[in-house]
Amino acid sequence: MKRHKIPNLLLVAALVLAFGSVWPRAQTISNIKPILASGTLSASDTGTCYATNTKCVVALVGGYASVSVQVTGNAGANTLQFEETLDPTPSASSVWVPVTLTTPNQVSAASSTTSTGVWSGGVNASAIRVRMSTLVTGTAVITIRATMGGAPNAAASLQVLHTWTTPVSNVGTTETTLASYTLPADSLGLGQKIRIVVWGTSAANTNQKTITGYFGSKAAFYTSFSNSSYLWSGVADVIATGTATETYTGHALIGPAFGASTGYMTGGSATEDLTSAVLIKITAQSNTASGDVTMLGGWVQKLPAGIVE
Repeated sequence: MKRHKIPNLLLVAALVLAFGSVWPRAQTISNIKPILASGTLSASDTGTCYATNTKCVVALVGGYASVSVQVTGNAGANTLQFEETLDPTPSASSVWVPVTLTTPNQVSAASSTTSTGVWSGGVNASAIRVRMSTLVTGTAVITIRATMGGAPNAAASLQVLHTWTTPVSNVGTTETTLASYTLPADSLGLGQKIRIVVWGTSAANTNQKTITGYFGSKAAFYTSFSNSSYLWSGVADVIATGTATETYTGHALIGPAFGASTGYMTGGSATEDLTSAVLIKITAQSNTASGDVTMLGGWVQKLPAGIVE
């Protein structure tokens, strides 16, 4: 009797029909379930706790993207510390350091609390713990949740706050406000960023033209030129480093249509009080006449902490 070899491809097909796929299925982000750790804290700890008990709640979060901490029932205003370690197997000798998390609207940030609420942030460690450092009275209920998705509330905070679409030109030889937007109080939390983007045209003459973008009293971008019929644009990023401190960088480009452009860079620190409203404005000035500078459009955008474009 003559034997026939079954081609490899047919053999694989037969195996698939009989037993399902012969290759392991890749684990996708949607298949990875969130991890959850919870507990009730009723005793203080000096920093030696490394496993969930009555002194701390510990979650192993290595490989996850974001973490949220919820504190409920802390009527006694007990002090709770948010801490992390790079040790994949926490022990008594593990080194724990404070980790800064933000509230859901990302207005405030903290590495400890005496109240209740929800805080969240990105994961850069192997384990997260919430430790009761001071017991006043009663208990505190802790829940830690880690997920593979992006940082919570990032999408909600990534938004265009305001747009300008009506062309406006300078008037006379004094500094003219072409556009403005008032950033509401408490709009920026620690590490959050405001981006200002504008663009426009200039008249066909060699008059001196100056364009400035302000964040409060700070000139976040600036350019001055006398070229004829040049296009221009300005961009500024302002990042909150505290409730009344910011760092910023800005640049303005000028150049002929479809030609080489020249850039003007600015940058430094600012001290606008973010707990109050901050005025953002674009101005233009000509040393000779009205209509030398026209702004065509622009926007103000808010980006949450950790977002890079």
